[in-house]
Amino acid sequence: MRLRDIETFHAVMQTGSISAAARLLNVSQSAVSQLLMRAEARLGFRLFERIRGKLVATLEGRLLYAEAQNAMDAVDLVQALARNLLVARSDQVRVAATDPLAIALLPSVISELACRFPGLKINLRVLHRRELIRELLSQNIDLGFMFEPAAHPAISTRLLGATHFTLAVGETEFQELAAAYNSKAVPLDFLNGRPIMTLPSDLPPGSLLFQALKSVNIEIRSEFDVHTSYLAIAMVKANGGYAMVDGVSAVSSAQSGMHLFDTSPKIPIRIGAVWSESREQSALTGIICERVSHQLDVLNRELRGVQSSNPPSERRHEMISVRSN
Repeated sequence: MRLRDIETFHAVMQTGSISAAARLLNVSQSAVSQLLMRAEARLGFRLFERIRGKLVATLEGRLLYAEAQNAMDAVDLVQALARNLLVARSDQVRVAATDPLAIALLPSVISELACRFPGLKINLRVLHRRELIRELLSQNIDLGFMFEPAAHPAISTRLLGATHFTLAVGETEFQELAAAYNSKAVPLDFLNGRPIMTLPSDLPPGSLLFQALKSVNIEIRSEFDVHTSYLAIAMVKANGGYAMVDGVSAVSSAQSGMHLFDTSPKIPIRIGAVWSESREQSALTGIICERVSHQLDVLNRELRGVQSSNPPSERRHEMISVRSN
C-alpha cells in the first residue's frame, strides 16, 4: 500500500463512511472511492463491504488497521518534528516530567529560572512516561525528567540522584507499627501477605517495587492498583491502610492523617533527565538539571526529617540493589 492509500483507508476506518472520510481529508467522495478501489486492486482483496447500506471492514481490513494506525502515528511524528525544527527558538525551553517529579521538583526550579533569566519563555508539561518519550522523539520538548530513565537508542540520559520507597500508613496502622517496632524502619517482611496499595506493576516505579520484593521472597496483596503515588497517599489519608510510595511524592504530600516509615532494607528509585540524542544540550538545560538535582537533595533531607518524627532508630539500614528492566 502507498502512503496515500494508507491515509485514505485509515480515514474511512476512523469515520465509518466515504463521505466523512472525504471531509476529513478535504477531498471529494469520488476521490476516496477511487483510491480505495485502486488499493484493493493492488492488494488482491477487499478492505470493506457494504452491508445493509453501511460500510463494514472485512477481516483483512480490520487486521490491517492496527498497522495503518502505527503508520499514521509515524507520519504525525515526522510532521511534528518538521514543525518544531522550523520554529526552534533560543529564548525558550520546553520541559516535561512525570507527575510526581513535575509537582514536587520542578515548580521551585522553574521559578528560580524565571528570576535568573528574565524574558525566557518556559513551557512546563506533565506527561505519562510513554507520552514523554514520544514528545522527546518528535522534539516537542527539550528536556524531560522521570523515575528510572528509559533505555532508548534515540534518547540520552543523565542520572541526577535517587529517592526510595517509603511506607505510608494511616493513624490506626501507625499505632500498630509504633507498638510493634522500636524503630522508625519497618522490616520488609512486615509487608508479606498484607493488603497494600501499589502502583501499576508494568511501569516504573511500580515494576521496581514488585521486582525488589520478589527478590527477597516477599509477596504482597495489592488492595488497590492506583496510578500515582499521590492517589495512593490520598487513599491512605481518607481510609487508612498501607501504601508503598516514592519518597518524592510522600514528602511533598506529608500532612496530618498520614505517617511515613522507612523500610529495612530500603528500595531505591533512580531519577534522571532525558533528552533527544539528536538535540545538543545547552548550558540552560544543564543548569536546570543541576537545580533539579539540588531540589531532590532538599526533598530527601525533608523526608528523613518527616520519618524521624516516628519512633527513633539507632540501626543503620542497607538498600536493596535492583537492576531495572
